Amino acid sequence: MADVVAALRSARAGQTLLPRSVIVGIAQRVAGARDRQPERPPMEPLTARELDVMRAVADGLSTQDICDRLVISRNTLRTHVQNIMSRLDVHSKLEAGTVALRYRIIEPPPAEGPIY
Repeated sequence: MADVVAALRSARAGQTLLPRSVIVGIAQRVAGARDRQPERPPMEPLTARELDVMRAVADGLSTQDICDRLVISRNTLRTHVQNIMSRLDVHSKLEAGTVALRYRIIEPPPAEGPIY
């Protein structure tokens, strides 16, 4: 029961509930499948800062860790994520990460080593 409570508190705080190894594995599989994908549909390009946000998302960082890494507030991060989702025509951060990896907007994180 304590694990469930801790998971709920983590989710409420914006933290990723999956271990980094799982997130990296998923990102690498998506990136590996991108060679089999059709040509990228037209999308608005992401700004340099939005690309930073997408890389942090692909690294599996929690909301607070992304804010700390990029030295931005939660509200600024939320605005960047909303803009990214609009530009990529997706409905979630996870879907944005998948699209960004699939169409080589960002590269997958390394399998091992530090995420910074």
